[in-house]
Amino acid sequence: MSFWPAQARSRAVEVPRLPRALGVWMGVNALDVLLTFYLLGIGGAEGNPMLAFALAAGGVGSLLAVKLGLALAAGLVIARMGRLAMLGAASRLMSLVVVYNAGLLAYSLWKAQTAPLFG
Repeated sequence: MSFWPAQARSRAVEVPRLPRALGVWMGVNALDVLLTFYLLGIGGAEGNPMLAFALAAGGVGSLLAVKLGLALAAGLVIARMGRLAMLGAASRLMSLVVVYNAGLLAYSLWKAQTAPLFG
């Protein structure tokens, strides 16, 4: 027995794969931007040379525009080629970057809280 009546189930709208795949891709990149900004705020540095140049040349706004603009352009090109599986794989790889950044952030915050035992 289903919670939803048969009429409601038949009218359910399926979300197309492209917006969902592109949404996941952009969401993961947005998390990367958020963690990068936080790491920059506590003294970290941008690891991507191209984005480090954008940060040095135009500040945080420039970094945001370049990072998310390139992510959107890459996502649209991959989707336009009909490679939604590739977009999913790219999202999973970018998730690893986000996990790495989260680990750096956690380590940095932990390191800032701990005092040396001797000295």
